[in-house]
Amino acid sequence: MRKIYLKRILAVACVTVFVSSAMGCGCLPHQTTISTVIVPTATAILQPTSIHYPGISTIDPSETHTPPAGVDLPTLKASNLSVPAGSSIDYLGNLVIEGEGDTEITEVYVNTSNVRPNVPGVYNATYTVNFRGYPVSKTIVITITPPEEGSETPTYSSTLPGTPISDMVVTLLSGAQCKIPCTTEHYIFESYTDEKREEILGKMYLISVLKIVFNDGEVIELETARTRIAN
Repeated sequence: MRKIYLKRILAVACVTVFVSSAMGCGCLPHQTTISTVIVPTATAILQPTSIHYPGISTIDPSETHTPPAGVDLPTLKASNLSVPAGSSIDYLGNLVIEGEGDTEITEVYVNTSNVRPNVPGVYNATYTVNFRGYPVSKTIVITITPPEEGSETPTYSSTLPGTPISDMVVTLLSGAQCKIPCTTEHYIFESYTDEKREEILGKMYLISVLKIVFNDGEVIELETARTRIAN
């Protein structure tokens, strides 16, 4: 299921915000806050300066969470990845959690806002899990190599075209924030989450992939979230 949060209609130079609500699928209601400024371009684009996505994490990333003595945190194991430009990346399948004991890990987040999957380069991705209310994180290196020979995958320049405008400050599903550089020729056209329910070892989870689409067609996955929901 897809939930659309922001969709730009260029013909009338405006931003349309879609607020989705619970639809009987076990999902939480969604609300989105967007602030905008006018960008001085020929098309008079309204460029949002911030988007706050509906937080589903129970951990406030702005606070310090130090476990008391006697609480052993689990270990996150994830390999660095190298994939050709345009290939899909199974971030959740790359993660192994060890040492959680009898504690169920109800929240897993993968912050991939730094990764441009169609632009060859070296990026970082960060895993964070909620263990008894304490965040445990691990950062890996993602290497995007040139596309395979004969691939029709579109690629984009590492140097953004146009004149820089205000960065988009994005509050992710986990509550973490990131900044997305935008220019007069490379700006966010649409944002949405792709969601699906997945059963793992007899327990049901909601997998949410938060994406943004730029006006030139480039798509970036900002964050992948796996959260426990009722069976």
